[in-house]
Amino acid sequence: MSNRPLASVMKVKMSPPSPADKTADADRLLRALKEAGYAGARIPHALLRDCRVN
Repeated sequence: MSNRPLASVMKVKMSPPSPADKTADADRLLRALKEAGYAGARIPHALLRDCRVN
């Protein structure tokens, strides 16, 4: 059994979209999470719909 919490809040830095990089927002977010050590992260569609860029 893991002591890791079921949910956590974290800030990740992602490169902004550009004409040269057609990677979808969800894929860029998953890549940033993987780089932060959360390789198994899943993102519900409803969460992506409600995300805001700060």
